[in-house]
Amino acid sequence: MTIAILIIAIAILMAIRVPVALSILGPSLVYMLATGNSPGFTMRIAADGIASFPLLAVPLFILLGTVANYSGVADRLFDFAESLFHRVTGNLGYVNVMASVGFSWMSGSALADAAAMGKTLVPAMERAGFKKSFATGLTASSSLISPVMPPSIPAVIYASVAAVSTGALFAASVLPALLLAGALLVVVALY
Repeated sequence: MTIAILIIAIAILMAIRVPVALSILGPSLVYMLATGNSPGFTMRIAADGIASFPLLAVPLFILLGTVANYSGVADRLFDFAESLFHRVTGNLGYVNVMASVGFSWMSGSALADAAAMGKTLVPAMERAGFKKSFATGLTASSSLISPVMPPSIPAVIYASVAAVSTGALFAASVLPALLLAGALLVVVALY
């Protein structure tokens, strides 16, 4: 019952537009104090939850993806992939997937990948004769390689919370990411 009240309090605070961190922290601290925990213990638990070295990687991956986007690295990655596939029919579809694979090694974020590749690839694919729906769908689908391919932000968060090896998660995620890319290349070939 007390957990239900905690969840309701968090939902109410979010509904009245209290920042998410405070919406979660406030009721959680009240709950811990109400269950008999000392204020010092409560604050230590809250601080230990965010003072995690592996979680430091998350904003740095986002920063790297943003820097790559604004510095033109994403455009150069697109140009490189286009030069590799310039004689292949439907080359921009392949370029889309391969550029997303390359960008995923930098960002680890699907949103950063979609933003970087979307501004370049969707207009280029439309000019080359692809339907806008296919170009947009392929760009959105290929951006989903980033959360799987190392350095994956979800893998870093999971490793931190579950106390497992980040390196092992990264090693285990390469093959699924490449399988996803291969499946998207098959879709482009069939299209």
